Amino acid sequence: MAQNVQKVKLSLTLPITCQICLGKVRHPVICINNHVFCSVCIDVWLKNNSQCPACRVPITSENPCKEIIGGTSESEPMLSHTVRKHLRKTRLELLHREYEDEIECLQKEVEELRGKNLSLESQLKSVLDPLTLTAGSQNEERRPAAEERSKAHPETVAEWKKKLRMAHDIYEKVKDDVDKLKEANKKLKLENGGLMRENLRLKAEVDNRSPQKYFPVNTQINSRELHSQRTIKQNCLIEQCTASSFVPPTSACVYYTWLFLLESLKICRELCPTTCGREMKREDLQDKPACRTR
Repeated sequence: MAQNVQKVKLSLTLPITCQICLGKVRHPVICINNHVFCSVCIDVWLKNNSQCPACRVPITSENPCKEIIGGTSESEPMLSHTVRKHLRKTRLELLHREYEDEIECLQKEVEELRGKNLSLESQLKSVLDPLTLTAGSQNEERRPAAEERSKAHPETVAEWKKKLRMAHDIYEKVKDDVDKLKEANKKLKLENGGLMRENLRLKAEVDNRSPQKYFPVNTQINSRELHSQRTIKQNCLIEQCTASSFVPPTSACVYYTWLFLLESLKICRELCPTTCGREMKREDLQDKPACRTR
């Protein structure tokens, strides 16, 4: 499987960049995991660390960094053109062989996985076949019963259709009645609101027309009428007194004048009892003349 695959020694063609200085590689050196560095950069790094700066794999004498054949180096310009050509050709052949080996290993893995897949499919079919057979037999047994049920008598079908139509008609009628009742309910609510507002208006008018509001005016009118009636009576008495021959006119005038004042005092008491009445009565009593008889 994947562990049996041989690791490729060279994964890229040069020139490549160093993973330490990020510049062009000079004197390329590669670790076990194919990470390329400059030989100078890796020497400086290994003075303080004993691990690869990229993958942290330990670099020891057993697993050292190795130089790449055919890599670009400072001594490369000193080589002839033919030598450099052969070095690059050798490097490409090595890469080609390594990739071919890797492809062969992958093809072997694919063939093994295909064989396992086929074996699993055969096992799955062997497990599912009894279940499918039993399910098929059950379905075949159920089919006749379903067909018999589906073949109902035409008279029963007609009765069912008739009942369905009747139920649909009843539903439509009930729906119409409900709509009509809703509309009537809305109208009644509106009428009820109008009647309530009219009732409130009438109550307000009755409160404004209550007799308590007009009571002081009525009392004043009644007192004025009473006062006018009494003055008429007093005037009649004075006229009778002056026309009488038995009583002297002067004494009769004084007597009936006193009566007039007394009646006016009573009227004042009825109109404003708090201010009038008592003091005026006392003064009138002091000036009251002696009553003369005929």
